[in-house]
Amino acid sequence: MAQGGGNLTFNDNIVDKFTDAVFAFFQSGGSVNFRNNWVTVIDRDPNANSGLLGGNAALTILFANLDSADASGNTIHGPGRNVSRDIAVTGLIIFNTTQTIGSIDIWNNAISNFDFAVFSSGEVGISGARISENRLHTNGAGVGVGQVPDPSITIPTPADNTRVSQNRITGNDFGIIVAANAVKTTISRNQIAGNREAAILDLAAAGETTVGDNLIRGKDTGNQPAIPPGMAFDPVVGPPGS
Repeated sequence: MAQGGGNLTFNDNIVDKFTDAVFAFFQSGGSVNFRNNWVTVIDRDPNANSGLLGGNAALTILFANLDSADASGNTIHGPGRNVSRDIAVTGLIIFNTTQTIGSIDIWNNAISNFDFAVFSSGEVGISGARISENRLHTNGAGVGVGQVPDPSITIPTPADNTRVSQNRITGNDFGIIVAANAVKTTISRNQIAGNREAAILDLAAAGETTVGDNLIRGKDTGNQPAIPPGMAFDPVVGPPGS
């Protein structure tokens, strides 16, 4: 865990069977970079985690005021989807409340076997957030943008200006979930195939999501799994046990 300070770079590492791999917390200024890492994540022991199962992630940026954040070339394996967890387990999560990240670039990652492969929410600068050229396979949801509905958790700022493009999103329960508080989300040129329920679940206000030029194939309408838990942690109190 890195708490406070400025620039953080985590490159070319192997992290095997941890509950949380890398956690950047309250970083200020500069950039946070996760590049070319190989990570496997296991579930936390509920007995050592306030009785809760879940709430951990492979790569996390939380409450950070940054110029930029970059996650690229990482291979990330999770403990499995469709496990009855109290809180989601996430491959890569970037979450802020009142803080701003100038630009977010999530590209060319391979992420599998999580409740959420990628979860992005919070204030982003004019350059926005780019989620592009990732391979997201066998997750509860490939991409989550903004607050996924959960009455017990409130995210006070929207996920603004997120572009989801040129990803291969296959074999998940849900391909992409866009929450009600997501603003200006663009979904284009993705291959979204073989997802068990919805390729794209758009819950945002009318006109806030633009969808076009995607290749979408296959859906098993007979199987309706629950949406994964809404967040990897409560934004007020932070991660369980912190």
